[in-house]
Amino acid sequence: MNTLDKRYLIYPAAFLVNAGITMLNFSVIFFMRRTYGTSPALIGWMSAFWAFAYLTGCIGLGGISRRLSYRRALPLATFVMGISTLAILTIPWELSALFWYMLFGLITALHWPPLMGWLSEGLEGRNLSRAVGGFNLSWSTGAGSGPFIAGMLIERSLTLPLIVIALLYGFMAALYLTTFTLSQRRKSRIAEVPELDIPKVKDQSSPLRFAGWTGVASSYTLLGALMFIFPMYAEDVLGYSESFTGLLLFLRGAVTVAGFYVAGKTIFWHHNPVQIGISQLLLAATALLLAFAAHPGTYLILFTLFGLIFALQYATSIFHGVSGALNRERRMAIHEGSLTFGVVLGSAGGGLLYQRFSFQIVLIITALAVAAAALAQLASYRTQSDHKKAASR
Repeated sequence: MNTLDKRYLIYPAAFLVNAGITMLNFSVIFFMRRTYGTSPALIGWMSAFWAFAYLTGCIGLGGISRRLSYRRALPLATFVMGISTLAILTIPWELSALFWYMLFGLITALHWPPLMGWLSEGLEGRNLSRAVGGFNLSWSTGAGSGPFIAGMLIERSLTLPLIVIALLYGFMAALYLTTFTLSQRRKSRIAEVPELDIPKVKDQSSPLRFAGWTGVASSYTLLGALMFIFPMYAEDVLGYSESFTGLLLFLRGAVTVAGFYVAGKTIFWHHNPVQIGISQLLLAATALLLAFAAHPGTYLILFTLFGLIFALQYATSIFHGVSGALNRERRMAIHEGSLTFGVVLGSAGGGLLYQRFSFQIVLIITALAVAAAALAQLASYRTQSDHKKAASR
C-alpha cells in the first residue's frame, strides 16, 4: 500500500475504533450499575484499571506486535476487543466484566502503536505533519461521537451499545484482514527484482521527542482532572448544571479538533523548542487560572485555551516522537504510554487530592508539576542536542 492508499484505511479505522472505545467507556458505567448495582467507587477503579492495563500493554506488548507486524496485530487486536465486549455482555458476573474490561484495555495497546507506526512509515517533514493531522482529526472525531451514539443506544436498550460495539470490532477485524490479504496478493503479482545493496539508514531521531512526551503527559494530567474530577466539583461546589459542564467538556474537544486541523496545515511548530516551552508554560498558567476561576465565562475561555494547547502538545509528541526514527511503532507505544500515565495521574491522583483537600489544590499542584516538567523538557533537549552534535562529528 502506498501512502495515499493506507490513509483511506487508517483514517476511517481510527474514527471507528476510537468511537467504539469511548462508546464502551461510557456505556459500561450504566451497564455495571444497572446490572450488578456496582458502586461508584468500583466503577471509578474500573476506569483506572482499564487505563493501567493499556499502559501495561504499551510497555509489554511491543515485542509481540513487532513480531506480528501491523498486518497481523491490527486484525488480532480488534477481534479480541470485540470478543471482550461480547464477554462483558454475556457472562453474568461482576468480576468477570472487570476482567474482560481490563483485557480490552490491554489488547488496545496492540492496535494504536502499530497503526500509528504504519501511518508514519516513510514520512518526514510536511508530509508527516499532514498524515498526523488527518489521523488526529479522525480519532478525536470518533472520541467525540462515541458517547453521544452510546447515549442514544442506551435509551433504547441497556445491552444494545455493547452489541453494536462487538459487531463494530468484528467488522474492523474482517476489514483489516481482507485489506491486507488483497494487498499481499497484489504484491505477489509484481515481478521480483534483484536486491540492491542499499546502505543502512541512520537514526535521525529528533532531540525534542522527550520534551514532546513530557508535554503530552502534562496535558493528559490536566485533562484527567477536568474529565473525572471537575464534574463533581462543578455540581457539589459551583452548582453548575450537568448540561453546562458537558458543554465545557464538549467545547474543549471541539477546539482540540480545530487545533489538530491547524497543526496539520502548518509547520511553525516543527522542531521548535521555543514553541514547546511556551506551550508548557501556558498549560501551567491555564491550570493555575482554572484553580481560581469563579465565573462561567471564565471557564469557557480557559477550556477553549486548554483545547488549543492540548492539540498542539499532542501533535508535537507524535511528530517529534517519530520524526527521523527507525522503530516508529516503539515510539508510538512510548507516546501512548506517556499520555495514559498522565490521565491516570490526573484522574486517580486528582481524585485523592480532591477527596482530602479541594479541587483548587488539585489544580495548583497540577500547575506546579507542569511548570517543573518544563525544566525537565529544557534539560532533555539540551542533553539530546549535545549527543546529536557529538555523534555527527
